[in-house]
Amino acid sequence: MEIRPLTGAEQKYAYEQSMQIRMQTGIGVSEAQLRFVTNTSSGMGLMKCGNVVIPFDNTIEKGTDLYNLYNTNIHEKIAMQKKSRDRADVQERE
Repeated sequence: MEIRPLTGAEQKYAYEQSMQIRMQTGIGVSEAQLRFVTNTSSGMGLMKCGNVVIPFDNTIEKGTDLYNLYNTNIHEKIAMQKKSRDRADVQERE
């Protein structure tokens, strides 16, 4: 039998499986509710209020003022700041 470390994909799979088991047993999340936190986009998730688990989908369309206000993606924030500085530089030159 060969012993080797897990690949990145295997580690991710094992982690996701353990999180699902913990969520199902720890806070009573159903299989249907798990789809709100398994391989989902930003803005989807679960809230627990007392003994009730509530799934939510609060996705916001990119490019809107509301998205720009609430966006926490650091890579997108840096790109937006760079674009804003570039626009300011162009306006100064004119």
